[in-house]
This record gives sequence, structure tokens and C-alpha cells, in this order.
Amino acid sequence: MTKMTKVKVGDKVRSFDFDSHEVKGKDACYVEGVVESIEGHPMSGDGEYAKFKITKKIFGGEERTETLGEYSWAPQNGQQTWLGKLTNHLTIIA
Repeated sequence: MTKMTKVKVGDKVRSFDFDSHEVKGKDACYVEGVVESIEGHPMSGDGEYAKFKITKKIFGGEERTETLGEYSWAPQNGQQTWLGKLTNHLTIIA
């Protein structure tokens, strides 16, 4: 597992969809982009989410083009989930 680091506006990030943090192979599932803001959830306003436009998308180990240019909101690292775990799916890549 990667180190839990909070991201900030301007960071280029990779947001993993699942517990797997693989970047190659069939278990690789993530999106990348540059954080534009840290804000509440787009539906409820709760929590802290990194908002960014998707510049790269990998699903099932394959690069995909749908949703490129659309916004993604990923939970900031260190937030408690409804299962009691802490989120840690964002990594800074540049």
C-alpha cells in the first residue's frame, strides 16, 4: 500500500478505483488528472474530495477514452469510510 499523503490543488494525481494499486495488468483501474480544488462531495457536500478533470483512464489494464475531460471527485486520503476504513486511493505522480 502507498503512503497516505493528503493531496493539494495543483498536484497531478492518480486515483485508484479499488484497493489494488496496480498500474499494469488486468487489476489496474485508475484515472489521472491535476487537482483543481478540494471540496465537499458533489452530491451531498460532505467530506473532502479532490476534484480534477480526467486526463488518463485505465480500466482492467487497458487505456480507455470515454470520460476523458470530464470531472472526477476522489475522496481525500485519510477519511473514514462507512466501513470504518481510511481512504488511501490518491497518489501524487508529479
